[in-house]
Amino acid sequence: KLVLSAYADSTTAVVLAVMGVLAWKILESLAGGEADNKAKVRSLAWQFAWIAVALLNVKQANLALLGLVLVGMVLVAVADSKIRLAGVLRLLPVMALPGLAVYSVWRYHVAVHLPGGEFLFTPVDEWLIPEAFEILKVMLAVAGRKGAYFAMMTAVTVAAFLALWKFRNPFARLGVIAATCFIGFNLVLWVLYITAFGRLNALHAVSFWRFNTQLGLLGCVAAAYGFALLWRSRMTTLHGLARGRFLPGLGVVLVLALPVAAAPDLRFDLRPQKEHLRMVGKDLAAMLPPGARLGIIDPKGNGLVELMVRYELTRNSGPGKAPSVPGSYDFADRDKSLKAFMAGMGASHAWVFQTSKKVRQALGVDLPGRASHLLEKKDGAWKLLESWPYGGWDDPYSLPD
Repeated sequence: KLVLSAYADSTTAVVLAVMGVLAWKILESLAGGEADNKAKVRSLAWQFAWIAVALLNVKQANLALLGLVLVGMVLVAVADSKIRLAGVLRLLPVMALPGLAVYSVWRYHVAVHLPGGEFLFTPVDEWLIPEAFEILKVMLAVAGRKGAYFAMMTAVTVAAFLALWKFRNPFARLGVIAATCFIGFNLVLWVLYITAFGRLNALHAVSFWRFNTQLGLLGCVAAAYGFALLWRSRMTTLHGLARGRFLPGLGVVLVLALPVAAAPDLRFDLRPQKEHLRMVGKDLAAMLPPGARLGIIDPKGNGLVELMVRYELTRNSGPGKAPSVPGSYDFADRDKSLKAFMAGMGASHAWVFQTSKKVRQALGVDLPGRASHLLEKKDGAWKLLESWPYGGWDDPYSLPD
């Protein structure tokens, strides 16, 4: 889903993985003796610099990831006797300054052209410090539902720091970079939930999993490299099989077959509830008069319903001709009075995606279940105009998505 969306997380994951590998190659060259590898190290540092430019150009908040990669390099240099810390520190200006220059240009653009600023910290008296561990508990619950990724990153982290302490081998240098990003990034997220995201988003640890996908490819690189070293050192009895045709052939077959087998899962738009939304949206575009104001009622939703219906209402209309959608009553508003919310929007029509006792009472209309409904406000009262039965299901949010 994320790869096929407009989010920058997948792009960030690719660029961060390349950056992590370049940082590791720099450390490997320094471990082999800076005097013998001076030209190579310098070249790698400049490659790192331009990758840093790309990382910060993809998303300016990636400054934290750049900082964490550099911190990981410094940690390795401090702990590894084969690497001189001074050698790493001398490279930092080359590695960081081009990216910081691009970031500074963005800051200037924000200051001059975006008077409202960007994503800002909330006032100190609104920080959710008393709820900090409640937020952490939600983050851990999300991590528990994404066990494969978090288990891999935890294993890489533990193995990397143990290897750095005991062996100071190449895996330790790459693993510590990945581990520093993993630990540091999630600590940064925790602090931001407390200080910047606002109460509702913070208490739901909004997008916690999506943000972590940015680290996934770097973690996979470290895990694959560590596993390869383990295989070479411990699985000698299977080396013949590995060097033969079976395992390489199996790898090729899996790479070609798995995308085909998983193709249906990529079509996350082909879900009954989403097809219902597209169908109703097209009908609403044909039924609603120009200038109509449609309020969408979706108490369990997160805004997706409004987005999809708004798209269908406006995609074939000229400016000012399409009905407008002034707002949506969804999970962020479900503690508010629905009746007052709809009055405040000044809606002439309402579309109810999922009915409930609360919705019926607020609108004063007996709405059948297992269907969505269009209502019109006449003489101060809501009247049912049209209903669209669900396709054999009771609750649109009970279906997989």
